[in-house]
Amino acid sequence: MREYLMNVIGASLLVGVISILAPEGEGGGLRRYVSFIGALCVLALLISPLGELISYLGGLSEDSFDALTGESEARENYENRYNEYLLSLGKENVAVGVIQLLEERFDIPSDECHVKVSAEERDGELYIENVTVILSGKSLFRNPYEIEKYISELLGCECTVIG
Repeated sequence: MREYLMNVIGASLLVGVISILAPEGEGGGLRRYVSFIGALCVLALLISPLGELISYLGGLSEDSFDALTGESEARENYENRYNEYLLSLGKENVAVGVIQLLEERFDIPSDECHVKVSAEERDGELYIENVTVILSGKSLFRNPYEIEKYISELLGCECTVIG
């Protein structure tokens, strides 16, 4: 910064001295031109750091800009919370769907069937690892192996029936 200021002051003094030494001519013609050109040179020297700033900002990617502004952590936190929400929503929908299928296929009332789904996200998709079906009431007397086989084949995952 000190070097920059010394350059600006030095250039201004040099332009001032040259314009004083320039001959006036008729109507101060030559001196006016020398002063004008010198003023343009000093102006160019003054705004030279802007070019460096623009080229620096032009080289920034969205990620580096987020890092400068502190938004990358907030964005990552938001994305994690959003993915967790979508995962829980997917688990709930699978559980509701399994209850409906058991009601249709095995005539098990929805109030006598509780389903827990274990799932995770892989490559942006919901991957169901395990389904646990808990039977109660009169549904306790259903064949658990038939239900396990049906759900396992349908969803392609392990199924456990407790009842």
